[in-house]
Amino acid sequence: MGDKLKGISPIVASVLLIAFSTAIAAIVGTWAMNYTQAKLSGIEMCKNLEVYYYNFSYNPETKEGSVTLQNIGAPVDGYRIYALIDVNQKALVKEIKTFIPKSEKREINFGTELENIKGIMVEVINCPNTRLFIPVT
Repeated sequence: MGDKLKGISPIVASVLLIAFSTAIAAIVGTWAMNYTQAKLSGIEMCKNLEVYYYNFSYNPETKEGSVTLQNIGAPVDGYRIYALIDVNQKALVKEIKTFIPKSEKREINFGTELENIKGIMVEVINCPNTRLFIPVT
C-alpha cells in the first residue's frame, strides 16, 4: 500500500542548480569576452585605415569607369563600389572580396546601367564606416 515516491533533497537540488548556473555563466562570459575583443581589434584597425584614390575615370556614354585605390594603415578584405545617383540613392556596381595588403594599389574597373551618376562611393568591406566619395567631373 505504501510505495513512497522519493525525490532528491532540496539541498542537492539547490547545489545542482547553482552548479548549472555557474557553468552557463562561464560559457557566456567567455564568449562575450572573445566577441568584444574581436570587435575592439576591428575598430582599432579601422581607426588607422585610410583609402586614397589616384586615378578615376568614368565615361557616361559607355557607363564604364575605373578607379585606382590604395589602403593606408591596415590591410582590407576588399571594397564595394557604389554609383551615386543623388544624395539619398546609391547602387552597388562592383564588389571585390579579396585580401588586399596594406599600401597595395589596386585598379578596379566597373560598369553600370544607371544614367547620370554623380559620382562613386568606395566602402571598405571590413570597415563599412571607412568610405571615399569621388565625384564625376
